[in-house]
Amino acid sequence: MTEEARSSTDDNVAQGRRPPWLTGTVIIVVFGAYITALVIAARRWELPVIGWNAALFLLAALASEFLAKLVFAELFRLGSHRVGHPVSRTGSIKAALTGSAVARLVPAGGTFTPTTMAWAVRSEDDQMAGVALRVTLLTYGGLLTLTGTAVLWGTSAGGHPLIFAGELIVGVLLVVAGLVVLGGSPWLGTIVDHLPQWLRKHFSATADDGRLLVRELGLVVVRIGAEAGVLWGSLFALGFELTASEVMVTYGISAIVGGLPALPGGLVLVEGGLIGVLAAYGFPAGSVVAPVLIYRVIDYWLPAGVGLATWAYIARGRSRATPA
Repeated sequence: MTEEARSSTDDNVAQGRRPPWLTGTVIIVVFGAYITALVIAARRWELPVIGWNAALFLLAALASEFLAKLVFAELFRLGSHRVGHPVSRTGSIKAALTGSAVARLVPAGGTFTPTTMAWAVRSEDDQMAGVALRVTLLTYGGLLTLTGTAVLWGTSAGGHPLIFAGELIVGVLLVVAGLVVLGGSPWLGTIVDHLPQWLRKHFSATADDGRLLVRELGLVVVRIGAEAGVLWGSLFALGFELTASEVMVTYGISAIVGGLPALPGGLVLVEGGLIGVLAAYGFPAGSVVAPVLIYRVIDYWLPAGVGLATWAYIARGRSRATPA
């Protein structure tokens, strides 16, 4: 395959085969339906009054969401430096925003995140696919490990024996799965060796060094903590208080469910999971519907919109730079 053909293929994967106006129209329609559902939920169930204090917490939750994106960008930039193919901080931020947008706007978007991130910085370096794959795996590994740890932390032996045993099993399985994913980065070299040569070029830089750095782990923890903080701030602003372990379990389970290959960004599945977990913690299911939808606007729709705008900006710049 020629370099021009590979470039065209990368653009098709990153930008999709549908016309941009069609993608935008679908997103606007779905967003309109979502806001309608939010309004109906707010009218059906009493939504706490959003005063100044609540508004400040919601703004803090939004800031925490974009802090998580900046940390993800730094994780990507660190990965590029450690393999000797450094990308700029601006480029890494674009990669993080566009990668997150794809993960939210298409089914099983997490599988396309590395491709989109590599596409976003291709003008700086065309060997970032391996780095993007690595940071995505580290994030999922950290999510599984921290969620499992939170499940075990919040497990109480004073409850029903079957519930206690179930929580214990789920927590252990999540921790083990997370550690396996986190420790899997050294295996990339073996996987890359079996790829076609034109793909091997893009992944070889990461495969050469699979060591897991303490700083990488720290950034993963901070990113996931910031994402969980979005949920805490959104719910606390509306009068729902959760412990640290409850926040992590609620966020972790919703994020894991959202990554299943079903609806874009886990729409409906994530909302249902959040309501179910919060109900299990003793909150009336009806009372958390509107707060959950507000949280999802902050956690899902606003970052997806920013990421989509970033993607369009990059694509437009590329089309202008391409000679007719």
